[in-house]
Amino acid sequence: EFATNIKVRESRESGGGSFEASVRCEFRTRHVAGRAEHLLFDAVIEIARARNLVRSGGRQRTDATHVLAAVSSLNRLACVIEAMRHALSALAVAAPAWLAAHAQRHWAESYEPRGLAERQTRAAPERRALAIGVGADGHDLLSAVHSADAPVWLRQVSAVETCPRGAVSASWTLAVDNRATAVVNVKFSRRDCKTCADRAVCAGPLANRRLMILRPQSEYEALKTERRRQETSTFAALYAWRAGVEATMSWAVRGFGLRRARYIGRAKVHLQHLAIAAALNMMRLTRWIVGLPIAGTRSSPLAHLFHQTSPA
Repeated sequence: EFATNIKVRESRESGGGSFEASVRCEFRTRHVAGRAEHLLFDAVIEIARARNLVRSGGRQRTDATHVLAAVSSLNRLACVIEAMRHALSALAVAAPAWLAAHAQRHWAESYEPRGLAERQTRAAPERRALAIGVGADGHDLLSAVHSADAPVWLRQVSAVETCPRGAVSASWTLAVDNRATAVVNVKFSRRDCKTCADRAVCAGPLANRRLMILRPQSEYEALKTERRRQETSTFAALYAWRAGVEATMSWAVRGFGLRRARYIGRAKVHLQHLAIAAALNMMRLTRWIVGLPIAGTRSSPLAHLFHQTSPA
């Protein structure tokens, strides 16, 4: 302890901006040896709790390297919306001037947000109307891309390539993939694929017919059940936690180097995680107290293009 105090004094007298490395090392060692890793983290929490800045009873994760988060599986309608959104975003980057001249004004509002299931209407007639509307928008976009006055290279943008032309599969066979998982191999007829103009896009440049790999019916039904659960309000409330969890983890990684262990040994890495959590809490409390505004959501190239071309 006396030696540490001497080193601290020498560091201050020399005008150094920080403590000597050996001082910090001994500081960490004493905390680990005395099982005092939580003192710094708990002190910040207690100060915040005394001022009614945090509520008790919530879930706290201090040294975890894995964060549990609900992941939304897109249903078929969401996949259609995402396909249209992806095509517009790709064209906004590849051909912004062409897209600005041919895009319909409602596309910005309809396809700027992601087509997640919780953002869709629950009523069946409205969902059907939404699907028809997205299909009409996709038809209009493909018609414009394949029109005579459109650049030929637009048709080769991967996000706007067309789908197969309605051919029926020839056989379904049970198999096991390279991960030892039961699957169903679906094969299409060589006769149908040989004369199809979209064979290279659908099956691949060297393939002579289209092949598909599906899950068995029992697993497929289980996925459908899970997707129905993900459309409930309970799941939507659970999924809403993900944004806050990911924002916190991103800040800890980018601002404090959470994913890089600076020390050797699990005990000192655990101390590092607690120190980062304490610093992160202090930064969040300070920003909330001084009233710093939350950063705005970053916009996609599609939204940026529509905002630039919208009338004042």
